[in-house]
Amino acid sequence: MKDCANSKINNGGFTLIELLVVIAIIGILAALLFPVFARAKAAAQSATSISNVRQLVMASLMYAESSDDRLPLVTEGPFSEGLAGGYTMVLEFGQSGSGRFDPAQGSLYPYVKSGGIYGSAADPTVRESRQSFAMNGCLAEFPPQRGILANRALTTTEQPSRQFMFGEELCGREGTNDGFFHPLYDELATWHNNRNAMAFVDGHAKLTLVEGRYPEVVDASDTPCWPSDPW
Repeated sequence: MKDCANSKINNGGFTLIELLVVIAIIGILAALLFPVFARAKAAAQSATSISNVRQLVMASLMYAESSDDRLPLVTEGPFSEGLAGGYTMVLEFGQSGSGRFDPAQGSLYPYVKSGGIYGSAADPTVRESRQSFAMNGCLAEFPPQRGILANRALTTTEQPSRQFMFGEELCGREGTNDGFFHPLYDELATWHNNRNAMAFVDGHAKLTLVEGRYPEVVDASDTPCWPSDPW
């Protein structure tokens, strides 16, 4: 009787069928949860990017208050490498991709004291470049000088709630190459479900649909802010 009882004791193992059922359940749960996690991650990236770009604009407005209503200078193109005086420092201009930046050497840094806000959480190259946002060239005095550009007085902006100041720039498949958005040639990123995290002259920030809407988004008018290429 003792030997017979011992033979019926379950050794605690799983049969092959039981293992396959568990694996199938895990697969189903993963298929259901991964899209949820992906959407949550994308939403977090968008929220962080909007917060960062808004802080950049608020810092620019504070700068203007102490600078006769003028926004900080901005550097552009290959001439910008190592050029002092801009709102950020371009260490290396990106010929076909993102450049490299040192925001701490720019004129806006004393107002923010954080290099992290210059980057977008959705920018795949931000760890190397350290910057994702570019200042809208429509704010520059026209015709602009090469290398370093002066911006117009804030009070001359006709549509401050429609005119973007900073947005995520796309260069090739990467981020901004010089931190300056050329109104005629540059491209805005669409990392947030075909939208761009941008902040406007009046201080508000949001995700903005940009594809097919460049005149409205960039120029904030039916009239191009740069009627021709000044260079």
